[in-house]
Amino acid sequence: MRRRNLITIGIVALLSLILSVISMCIDNEAVVSVLDIAVLLTMIYYLYFQCIFQGDLKTETGEGKKPWGHFGLALLTLGIYMIYWHFAAGKRLAKMGAKDRSILYLALNLIAFVVSVTTVVLIMGKIVDDVGLIALKVINEVSSLLLFAILMHMQYSANKVLDARVSKGASK
Repeated sequence: MRRRNLITIGIVALLSLILSVISMCIDNEAVVSVLDIAVLLTMIYYLYFQCIFQGDLKTETGEGKKPWGHFGLALLTLGIYMIYWHFAAGKRLAKMGAKDRSILYLALNLIAFVVSVTTVVLIMGKIVDDVGLIALKVINEVSSLLLFAILMHMQYSANKVLDARVSKGASK
């Protein structure tokens, strides 16, 4: 398991939010399309980081899927697998020595998933007016930030476990 800097994940998450808010305030469709692509790229980074983290967990604990299997299941199940994965990853982190926060990860993921699906259904069904559309997009971005926050906390927990192992090894 590798120790990673959390600042990169945080910057990418904030960048995603900022770009989304800017795209909601601009009327030029070409600019909005470019900003939407940038937001999509930040979500791809999120999936990439999750796959890397899963690979590290697999190496450390011997449990779970390989990173590409993890990615494939996430796509195949339209994100439902990710809800389970956060719970299972929390359990694996607990086996490594971190606090068991798997239920918290599960609950927060369910909230983010329900918010995202509801937003997509309402937007695609054109059930909301323009003001409601902007509000829904903001709420959806907040749920995306929640997913980034969960992943950041998982990496933070892994970093604490790794730091404790290093300090035990240095004290021997």
